[in-house]
Amino acid sequence: MEALTLSEGRYRALVENLPDTVITLFDGELRLLVAEGGGLEDFGRPASEIEGRLLAEVLDADTLALVGPHFEAGLRGDGRSFDLEDPSSGRTWWVQIAPMADEGGRVIGGMAVWRDVSARAAAKRDLAEHARELERSNAELEQFAYVASHDLSEPLRMVTSYLQLLQRRYEGRLDEDADEFIRFAVDGATRMRSLIDALLLYSRAGRGDTPVEPVDTAALVDRVADTLTAGREGPVARIHHDGLPAIAGDPAQLGQLFQNLLGNALKFTSPEREPEIEVSAEPAGPGWVFTVADNGIGFDEAHAERIFRMFQRLHGRDEYPGTGVGLAIARKVVERHGGRIWAEPRPDGGARFRFELPGATA
Repeated sequence: MEALTLSEGRYRALVENLPDTVITLFDGELRLLVAEGGGLEDFGRPASEIEGRLLAEVLDADTLALVGPHFEAGLRGDGRSFDLEDPSSGRTWWVQIAPMADEGGRVIGGMAVWRDVSARAAAKRDLAEHARELERSNAELEQFAYVASHDLSEPLRMVTSYLQLLQRRYEGRLDEDADEFIRFAVDGATRMRSLIDALLLYSRAGRGDTPVEPVDTAALVDRVADTLTAGREGPVARIHHDGLPAIAGDPAQLGQLFQNLLGNALKFTSPEREPEIEVSAEPAGPGWVFTVADNGIGFDEAHAERIFRMFQRLHGRDEYPGTGVGLAIARKVVERHGGRIWAEPRPDGGARFRFELPGATA
C-alpha cells in the first residue's frame, strides 16, 4: 500500500506539472472520474467541478456535440485524436482519447488528454493568412506587369520607329558624335523593347486558365529541338532523348519550358564545340523528374539559385545576348504545374537542369 501511495503521488506530481495539459479519466457512462494537469486553469473549471460529473454536465451543448462522438468511439475501443476550438475561451485544444480495458479485455472507460495548442493554431492561421496575402500580392504584381508592359509597348514602338527613321535618313549627314548618339538611342530603345516583351511573356507564363491534357513530352522535345536548330549556324547541335513519358499538363506552357531550357543550353555552349544535350526522365513517386543536361560552359554552383531570378545574368550582353528572363519563366511554369526546378554544374563540364512534376503521369 505504501508503494502504491508513493507511485500515485509521483503520478499526480508529474501530471499536475505538465504545462498546458489536462488529463481526464472517464468510465462507461462518460462520467469524468479524474481531472489532473497544469492546464486546468486554462480549462475554465477546477478539478472539483469536473470530477464525478458526466461529460454532458461539464461541457456546453455545442462542444458536447463535437467531442461526444469521439468519447463514444473510445468506449467502443477506437482511439481518436482531433483539434477542438473552444469559442467561449478562444483556445484550441488537441484532444487524444485512448480506451481503457479490464483484465478480460473489456473496455470499461478511457483516458482523454487535452493539450492547449492555441499558440500553434494561431501561428498556423497567421501563416495561412500570409500565404493568401502573398498569393493576392503576386496576382496583383502579375497583373501590373502585364498591364505596364502592354501599355508601354505602343509608345516605345513609336519611339523606336522614329529613332530608326532618324538613323536611316540622317546617318552620315551629321557629324560623327550625332551618328553615335543616334546609335546609342536606337540600341537603348531596342533593348528596352526586348525587356518589355520579356516582362510581358513572364506575366503570361504559367497562367492556370488552360485545362491540362495529356502531353507527349518526347514529341514535344522533338518539335522544340527542330525549331531551335533550324537554320542555326556553327557546329551541328545534337539533342537526344530516350523514353520520355506522357504527362498531364498545359502543352503550350510545357513547350515554353523546354524551349527555354534547350535554348539556354544551346546558347551557353562554346562556339568551337558541338552542343550535346541529353533530355531524360525518371519516375518520382506519382510523377517524374526531368533532366536537361548539356556540355556547355556551365556555371559556378554559388549561382545555382540566382540564375532563376528575373533579369539576372552571369555574362555580359555582348558575349551572350538575351534578357535574363528565360529561366525565370521556366521556374514559373514548373511551379504552376505544382513542381520545382533546380540547376547544378556537371562534374565533367556543362550544366544540368532538373525539374520535378509531382503527380503528373498522364
